[in-house]
Amino acid sequence: MTGFPLLLDVTGRRVLVVGGGVVATRRAIALAAAGAQVRVVAPKVSEDLHGVDVDLELREFADSDLDGAWLAVAATDNPTVNS
Repeated sequence: MTGFPLLLDVTGRRVLVVGGGVVATRRAIALAAAGAQVRVVAPKVSEDLHGVDVDLELREFADSDLDGAWLAVAATDNPTVNS
């Protein structure tokens, strides 16, 4: 396993998920289920995200998307965007 697992109380927290693929979808659904206020920013998203209680913004990521976010999850296939 790579990375560092975290146990966070995200209830009512604003969380940004950047990306709309398989990993981003899984993260967004789990965060919403944990009570986070999730915003997903990606040019396109998986069909599985439609109907989930998340705010979808179908566009490219901008640095200003981080404003007000308590947590950000980068889950794209673009290393530049992820960093």
